[in-house]
Amino acid sequence: MSEPNPRGTEPAAPAADSSAVGVLDVAATEESAKTPKAIIGRSPGQLAWSRLRRDRTARGSIWVLGFFILIAILAPLIEKIYGLGPTVNSPDLLDNNGVPLGYFGGIDFTSNNPSGHAHILGVMPQTGWDLFMQFVYGARTSLIVASLAAILSVAIGVVLGIVAGYLGGWVDQVLNWFFDYMLA
Repeated sequence: MSEPNPRGTEPAAPAADSSAVGVLDVAATEESAKTPKAIIGRSPGQLAWSRLRRDRTARGSIWVLGFFILIAILAPLIEKIYGLGPTVNSPDLLDNNGVPLGYFGGIDFTSNNPSGHAHILGVMPQTGWDLFMQFVYGARTSLIVASLAAILSVAIGVVLGIVAGYLGGWVDQVLNWFFDYMLA
């Protein structure tokens, strides 16, 4: 019929060695149940930073922005090394119609031209200005304008947000309508 249980019905005797596998320390378990572990949260800044570090597009964008900032900061040094300012005319590199001589807008990596300078991005039609130096100083101007616009827009937004939050009512509705209209 039924065979007897080979394991028996008696509980096993406790092991003499406490490092034995399967031994449960009841006292340690009860202590850990009484004292809950502290949950370590992360700030919004830490969360944003961890997301930025994982995002390949964001990392690439940061490198490109850093490159442009570095070029903008070092513009006077680049001008001294390059030996040509952003508004130095080179009319000898233009034909009678103001079109740059040579290939691809006057691109020349050597200084074997009438101006005696290398023009790695070519020269500007009608003026003969070096396009590389225009790019270098243009990066500086663009970053200054963008930074000032961002600072100004944040300042205006904070002030109007405080006014809308403090006054509420119809002022809040009018400001909300205005910003919705501007963003549309």
